[in-house]
Amino acid sequence: MYSILFFGACFGKKDAKKYGVPLAITLGGAYGNFLERWKKGYVTDFIYIKKGKNAPIFNVADASLLLGAISVVITSFIETEKK
Repeated sequence: MYSILFFGACFGKKDAKKYGVPLAITLGGAYGNFLERWKKGYVTDFIYIKKGKNAPIFNVADASLLLGAISVVITSFIETEKK
């Protein structure tokens, strides 16, 4: 669902080229999680950051989703400030 909304928001703008890399990173992460869930029935989280009891555990696809989403937000703010 997020990917469809994200795709529409990015390519509905005139300067869609700026969103190409963040969109590719985000969709790559979503596709990676989808494939693993489809093949195994679950997503394997293997990167563990030990910081207290509730430490985050994630995988490369999760990190890609987060990085791509943050990149889109930053790109949107930069584009807004230039206008």
